[in-house]
Amino acid sequence: MLEFLNQLFPEPQVIAIVTPITILCIFLFLYCSGTLQLSYKIKTNYTRKLFHILVFSIAGVIGFFFGFRAVMLYGGITALIVIFVIYLGEGHILYEGIAREQDKPHRSLYIGVPFITTAIGGLLNNYFFLEFALVGYLVAGWGDAIGEPVGVRFGKHRYKVPSLRGVKCTRSVEGSIAIFTMSAIGTAVALFLIGIASMQVIFIAAILTGIATALVEAVSPHGLDNLTTQVGAVGVCVGIISII
Repeated sequence: MLEFLNQLFPEPQVIAIVTPITILCIFLFLYCSGTLQLSYKIKTNYTRKLFHILVFSIAGVIGFFFGFRAVMLYGGITALIVIFVIYLGEGHILYEGIAREQDKPHRSLYIGVPFITTAIGGLLNNYFFLEFALVGYLVAGWGDAIGEPVGVRFGKHRYKVPSLRGVKCTRSVEGSIAIFTMSAIGTAVALFLIGIASMQVIFIAAILTGIATALVEAVSPHGLDNLTTQVGAVGVCVGIISII
C-alpha cells in the first residue's frame, strides 16, 4: 500500500506538462458549459454531461499517455477547480453549467459529491485493476454520462431512484439502454487500447460490461453512480476476461 501511495506523485516533467493542460481544459470546459446554459438556455442536464464526458475523456487520454500518477494529478487539480467553482456559487457562468436546477436546494452538494466519488473510484480501480482502470474512465465518462440527456429527451418509462438529502430523482429505461450502448463502446475502445488482441474477447467483454454498467447505474443512488459504475464496470470486465 505504501508503494502504491508513493506512486501517486508524478515526475517533475509530467507535472510540467499535465498541469497547464488540465487548468486550460477544465476552465474551458466549464466556460463552454456555462455559456451554453446561460446564453443559449440549454438545459443543465445536457451542459453538465458535456462537461462530464470531456473531463473523463481527457482523463483517459492522460492515463493512456502518461500513466496513473498523471491521472491523479489531473484529478487533484480538477478537484481544486471544482471547489473554487462551488465557492463562486449560483449565478456565476462557471457554476451554472454544471449545477442542476432540480438539485435545489443542494446544488453544490451534487457538484461536490460526484467528484469525490469519481476520485475514489479511480483510486480503487488503479490499485486493484491497474491498466484496466481505463475501462472505468471511458465507461463512466461515456456510458454513465449519456443516460441523463437521453432520458431527458426521450425518456418515457421512468423509475425512481434513491438520493442523498431527499432530492427527488428518476431515471428512464431509455436512458439505461443508452448507458448500455455507450458503456459497451467505451469498454471495447479501452480494451483495444490496453492491447487485448482477440476481437471475440473484446466483443463479449464489452457487451457484458455494458449490461452490468446499465444495471448498476439503474440501482445506484443519485450522486454516487460515478463510483459504482466505474468500479462495477472494471470489476465485471476483468472478471469476464479472466474466465473467457
